[in-house]
Amino acid sequence: MWTATYGRWFWVHAAYCYLVLGLAAILVLRWLWRSPRPYRAQAAALLVGMLAPWLANIAYIARVGPFPPIDLTSFGFALGSVAVGLGQFRLGLFGAVPLAREALFEQLPDAAVVLDTCGRVIGLNPAAQRLIALGGRAAIGRSAADVLVGWPTWITGASAVARDATELTLVTGGAHRHFDARVSALTDRHGRPVGRLVVLRDITEKARAEREHEQLIREQAARAEAERARGDLRFLARASLELASSLDYETTLATAARLAVPSLGDWCFVTIAPADDDKQAQDQVAMYAAAAPGTPLRQLVARYPFAPGLAPGVADVSSRGRPVAYPTIADALLQTAARDAESLALLRAVCLRRAVVLPLVAYDRVLGALSCYSLQPGRHDGPDAMALAEELARRCALAISNARLYQEQRELVRHLRQLRDRLEATEREQVVTDERHRIAHELHDRVAQTFFSIGLTTRAALDQATNPGDALHGTLASILRSAEQGASQVRDAIFALTRAEVHDRGLVQALWQLVRNFQQATGIEADLVVSGAEHRAPPEVAEALHAIARGALDNVGQHARASAVVVSLRFEPDAATLTVQDDGVGASPLMLSTLAESATRFGLRSMRERVVRQGGTFTAAPGDEGGFVVRACLPLPDSGVAARG
Repeated sequence: MWTATYGRWFWVHAAYCYLVLGLAAILVLRWLWRSPRPYRAQAAALLVGMLAPWLANIAYIARVGPFPPIDLTSFGFALGSVAVGLGQFRLGLFGAVPLAREALFEQLPDAAVVLDTCGRVIGLNPAAQRLIALGGRAAIGRSAADVLVGWPTWITGASAVARDATELTLVTGGAHRHFDARVSALTDRHGRPVGRLVVLRDITEKARAEREHEQLIREQAARAEAERARGDLRFLARASLELASSLDYETTLATAARLAVPSLGDWCFVTIAPADDDKQAQDQVAMYAAAAPGTPLRQLVARYPFAPGLAPGVADVSSRGRPVAYPTIADALLQTAARDAESLALLRAVCLRRAVVLPLVAYDRVLGALSCYSLQPGRHDGPDAMALAEELARRCALAISNARLYQEQRELVRHLRQLRDRLEATEREQVVTDERHRIAHELHDRVAQTFFSIGLTTRAALDQATNPGDALHGTLASILRSAEQGASQVRDAIFALTRAEVHDRGLVQALWQLVRNFQQATGIEADLVVSGAEHRAPPEVAEALHAIARGALDNVGQHARASAVVVSLRFEPDAATLTVQDDGVGASPLMLSTLAESATRFGLRSMRERVVRQGGTFTAAPGDEGGFVVRACLPLPDSGVAARG
C-alpha cells in the first residue's frame, strides 16, 4: 500500500493554501453577516462549497476520520459542488447580484464612463458608446482626452475632481444636445480613490421643454405687458378727453384730482402754487378720494378740508421739478397735518401706506404738484406705475396751464371790455363836452360879438343924438335894449352849457378838462393847482367858478398875448377861491373900464355881478409881477369835507 510522506515545503504550501482559504471564508462569513436576507442563502451555499473540500483535506492530512488512509478531498469537492450548484441554480449565486449590476450599467439610459486615476477609460456603457466616435472595445485603456473628444477638461482631465450636476452641450450626429453631467469619485473600502464615474443624462428634450416654457412665459408676459400698455393708453386717452372737455379752471383742477384715483392712489390732491407776481395768494387745492361710506377716509374727507402739511415734498418737488416717493408715511407727518385730536385719530385710522408727489410741469414751468396716497402697500409701486403717473401729471399740467391761460384771457377780455366801455363813455362824454365848448365858443365869439358891436354902435348913435325925445332916439334906445337882452340870453346859454359840464364831471374834473382844452386850442402852457381839503361845493358855486375860469381863460387867449397861465383853486372851510393869473401884457385902465361897463360882452362886469349875487368877492387887476390876475372868492355852506376825486 502506498504511503505518502510530506516534506517541509509541503507544509509551507499547505499553510499558505489554508491561510488563503481561511481569509476567503472570513470574507464569505462577513458577507453572510452583512448581506440582506435574500442574499444570505447564497452566502451559505458558497461557504459550504468552500468548507467541504477544505475540511476533507484537513481530515486526510491529519489522519482523522472514518477512513484515514483514504483522501476524501475529492468527495469534499463533490459535496461542495452540490452546494455551489444548488446556490447557482436555485438561489442565483453567480447571477443575481453581478448580473443585476451589469444589467444596470449596460442598460442605464444615461451615458456612463468609468475612468481610472490616470484619466484612462476603463469602462463605458452603450449609451456612452453612442456619444463617441470610437467603438467600445477600442476606447478601453485609452486616454479620456483622446476618446471623449469635445468634452470639457473638467471631465477628461487627469486631475479632474468630483463635480455636481452641470449642464453642458455636446455635438453628436451633427446636432447639439444638452446633458446634465455629474462626476463622482470612486474609492475602495479604505476611501482611497480608484477612479471616477462620469454620468451624462440627456436633457435635450427637457431643455427644449424648458425653453418652450420660458418662451411661453415671455410671450405671456409680453401679452400682459402689451395689455397693460393698451390699458394705460386707453386711460391716458380718456384722461385727455376729460381734461379737454372743459376750460374752466376749477373744473380742470377737480378733474385732474379725480383722474388720479384709483390709478395712482386712493386719495389724491392737486396743489397749484400762486403766480410769481402774487406773493399774498395761497395755494389752490383740489382733492378727490375713493372711499366707501362709513370708512375713516370718507369721514376724514367729509369733516376736514385739505391740510397743507399732508402733502409732503410739494415745495421740494416744485423747486426741483422731479417726483418724490415716500414708501412709508411717518406719524410725525400726520401730527403736523392734523388740525386737532379727532382729525389725528382719523388720519391714523385711514392707515396711509405710501405716497408719491409728482410735479405739474407745463411749458418748462412748475405749476404745482400732484400728491397721491395709497392705502395698500405695493399697489401702485413699480417703474410702470411711476411712468404712468408722470405721464398723467404731464397731461394734467398742460390742461391746468391751458385752463389758467383761458381764465387769464377771459379776465383780460373782460378788463378790455370794461376799458372799451369806459373809453366809449369817455369819448361820448368828450364829444358832448367838445360840442358844448364849440357852441359856447360860437355863442361867445360870434353871437356875443355881434350883440357887442350892435350895442357899441347904438350907444355911439345915442350919444350923438341932439334931441332925446324924437323918434330916432327912441328907436336907438329900443335897439340898445334888444342888444342887451340878446347878450343876456347868450350869457344864460353859455352858463347852461357850463352848468351841464360841471354837473357831469364835478368842479375839479371840469376845471382840469377846461385847462387841457385851453392848452390844446391855444398852445399856451396852462396848469391847474388845487389846494386845501376839497369841499362838495353847491351846484351854483361850482357853475359860477367854472364860468369865471372859462371867461378869464377866453380873455387870456384873445387879449393877453401870454405864454403861460395858471388856474388855482383853493378850498377853505367856508370858502372856495379861484385865481387865474397869466404872464401876458396886462390891461390898460381904459380897457378895464370898457370891459367893466360893457353889458353886451361876457366880460369882467358879468363875472363880478355873478360873484356878488352869491355873496362873494371879485377882483381883476394887473399882477404885481406883470400879467393879469382874476380872483373870485365864493362862500361855501358847512357841508363837510368830501374826498378828492
